Amino acid sequence: MQELRRIRKERGLTQRELADASGVDHTTISMIETGKRRPHLETLDSLALVLDVEVADLLGKAEPRLPFDVDAIKSEVVGASKPGTVRELREALDQAYRKQFEGWSLEDLQDKEAELLEDVRMWSAEVGPDKPYSEEMMRRFLRVSDELRAVMVARAAKGVPYRDRDAQKQ
Repeated sequence: MQELRRIRKERGLTQRELADASGVDHTTISMIETGKRRPHLETLDSLALVLDVEVADLLGKAEPRLPFDVDAIKSEVVGASKPGTVRELREALDQAYRKQFEGWSLEDLQDKEAELLEDVRMWSAEVGPDKPYSEEMMRRFLRVSDELRAVMVARAAKGVPYRDRDAQKQ
């Protein structure tokens, strides 16, 4: 998390000083800053409190995990669509997704799908049904959900529907 490092340095703090003030171990802070560890929401809360920022500021901008912008494709498809049914709009969107993934191997698609599913599982565990979530977390979750759908559509176009993914690996 480059934003954590940037903000910490802006405040003139070392990792150890931030650790002492926040109660988060300095090795954990180091691992978070280098991307070797994903922080729990409680950890982010503690760090944000000491750094006098919002948790969303530590997360930085929601970064796309695909080599194209899903939001831009959605805007383009919706803007170019004539009034019709939701099904027609979804098919136009799926067609645009399939086009973006031309040239990807089935293995690459499955790897990207597994990465995105892991992100969804991680956020679901951190937020949970009884925990509050921020607007930024919801935006990030929705982006990953859209990206996951795009990957699944492209994989299905190669003849591997979602429920058969695990059978393909055996």
